[in-house]
Amino acid sequence: NSASVYGLTAGAGDVSCKLTDGVGAFVLRDIPVNEGTVRLNSQLRLDRSPAMIVLQTERVIDKVRLSPELCAGWLKFVAPLMADATRVDGRFSVVLANGALPVSDPSTGDVAGQFAVHQAQIAPGPLGNQVLTVVDRIKAMTKSKSLKPADLLSLAEQSASAGGGRERVLVTLPEQEVPFRLVNG
Repeated sequence: NSASVYGLTAGAGDVSCKLTDGVGAFVLRDIPVNEGTVRLNSQLRLDRSPAMIVLQTERVIDKVRLSPELCAGWLKFVAPLMADATRVDGRFSVVLANGALPVSDPSTGDVAGQFAVHQAQIAPGPLGNQVLTVVDRIKAMTKSKSLKPADLLSLAEQSASAGGGRERVLVTLPEQEVPFRLVNG
């Protein structure tokens, strides 16, 4: 009926698995996830050693809404700019190319694909906010008087004690595709 895994909230959907002669056909049919959909048509090959999950070329994630939990979890490995984002707004899709993942250790498999961002706005994490606050204060000081090295130290200390200042959009990502590949861990 529902699930919440790695920052993805899924609604009710059809999941089927049929095992014949050591080969399992595993299918997820258009499951609603974070206002988008997830689908998967793969095989579980128990007739091999090691047992493998074999992936077909297909759009497995379609226009799923981004969340801070997604960015802090697995998404930061595909799009490092999104790591530790405090606020995100946008959608993404993933198309997988043929691939194979050993069941006992999926990270040693081989799978590639395209990560598509459908425009996103990303706010910085705590460290990014502190850096931006220091930059703002330096800009303000350079407009009013000359800046001395002691002023820079004072600004950094003020920023650290203030907790980084206000939150704002750091980056607006236009529509784009990022190729990725997992191979040998």
